Amino acid sequence: MIDILTLGRLTYKFGTKKVGSKVVGDYGITGNLNEILKLVERNSIALESHYLIKNLIKIYEENYNVKDDNENILTSEDHEDLKQFYSVIFSFIFVALKDKIVFPAYSYGDLNFQKLYKGAKRFFISKIWKNMQNIEKKDMEDCVKCLLTENWTPAGVMAMRAIESAVREYYFKLTNQRKTQWWKILEELKTNQNADQDLVKELDYIREHIRNPLAHPEDRIENHAEAEEAFLHAKKILTKIYS
Repeated sequence: MIDILTLGRLTYKFGTKKVGSKVVGDYGITGNLNEILKLVERNSIALESHYLIKNLIKIYEENYNVKDDNENILTSEDHEDLKQFYSVIFSFIFVALKDKIVFPAYSYGDLNFQKLYKGAKRFFISKIWKNMQNIEKKDMEDCVKCLLTENWTPAGVMAMRAIESAVREYYFKLTNQRKTQWWKILEELKTNQNADQDLVKELDYIREHIRNPLAHPEDRIENHAEAEEAFLHAKKILTKIYS
């Protein structure tokens, strides 16, 4: 999923640089180029531009003195070269995107939609994400994609899948046994002295009020608030289990 809006904004910003613009630094031309590079690399688009962008960043970092503001501004000579470079990069990106299907992405809910664009991983600290099972990571990534495309019921289903996988792993860690049915696992955990009973109660609530209804075709999630709630429940449970 490509954040075309951000890519377009960054590319436009790059094309408006003038003589005297700051060159090196996060708020300079190299910072702008690095943001463009991250997007095209992450989405594997405009491959021809990757080397060109890296090379221009390297040239600017070698030729401009970042310690002296007076020597870290774009010269008129480099500005002419920059305009030509912009035309080339813009062409590569335009060709890469011209046949892509574009849809308006969800951006009006309570979740940080900029983080949603970058994937589920952004909502977890690195230790938790590393400890999670691959299936849970994939389910949470799919949940994010469903949120961005306003598919509320599938978003809830994917969040519940991730929780159920984590519940099974939690049960296995406590008992060294494998069980697949959520309600049976919770019934046993209610009498397990090593189980976090607050966690068990929370899981029982989620099972009864979110997971079970979603298993029936007559029940759907009809709004972003409920879908976000399912996502946040999954984030909280996964964080507790894999801490």
